[in-house]
Amino acid sequence: MSALPTVAETMAFFMMAKNETYASGKESKRLPFFPKAKMMTFGEGDFRYIDTWLSYGKPNKYSIRYSFGITVIFYRGKPIWLMWYQGWWRSNVPGVLNFLRRALAAATEFRGGRGPGFFREGDGMSYTNAYDDLWDLEKTFTDFRGHDLVNVWENKSPHTVYYHDYGGFALVDLPE
Repeated sequence: MSALPTVAETMAFFMMAKNETYASGKESKRLPFFPKAKMMTFGEGDFRYIDTWLSYGKPNKYSIRYSFGITVIFYRGKPIWLMWYQGWWRSNVPGVLNFLRRALAAATEFRGGRGPGFFREGDGMSYTNAYDDLWDLEKTFTDFRGHDLVNVWENKSPHTVYYHDYGGFALVDLPE
């Protein structure tokens, strides 16, 4: 194996790691040196995946909570790829984060590190993941941006209850 993994190897590790961490519903760890932060990790071979996120404070008067986080992939102890995400969700909507986990786990290919383009269970909630065209960049594992959202459907009308922007890029020149 070369000094760096290929894009395909790194992406395959990411898809496995995301499903073994937040999307799995497993318990996250608190970070004593970073109040309110949570973290999940996964490793296999020379790869290590660390996802850290924060959600501060109590919901505002609209029951909205804000959060942000960063996911980093390390290879042989060096950071090689990262993804960031930030946004909000309605804390008064039961099950929104559990639904999000199921949507994230449903992704079978890389779409900005989040869930599939569209996911729905019954008539209650739907998930949408879209790339933005603001930067007119090639949307690949090594450079991407987008947003995802969860809607609750009432009387055939969607009401957004979760929204996050995201982006990411390779920190090194990964071989094809």
